[in-house]
Amino acid sequence: MDIVALLFFGGLLGAGIWLARKRARVEYYCTRCGHVGPAARRAKGSIAVEIVLWLLFLLPGLLYSIWRLTTVAPTCRRCGGRDLIPPDAPAAQEALRRRAPVT
Repeated sequence: MDIVALLFFGGLLGAGIWLARKRARVEYYCTRCGHVGPAARRAKGSIAVEIVLWLLFLLPGLLYSIWRLTTVAPTCRRCGGRDLIPPDAPAAQEALRRRAPVT
């Protein structure tokens, strides 16, 4: 019975990851480094810890996986910061105007 539950929840986790990657790419402006482009989606925690918890105990592995899935947030591809705003936000437009060379 435990292996069936493990396979079921592993399948749910895999489906969640697949759906998260399939989402449309949205561009952001990083207020930390000034990068404009699509964001990476990263979760807090460690995949190694998650695997060990799943192999040792079903409930801690499930709880840790749920926590990691709820902490997924867009992060800057260049610096890894989570200080992202839409590039059409007034603060981003002002920073981009100051950064652009005047010809």
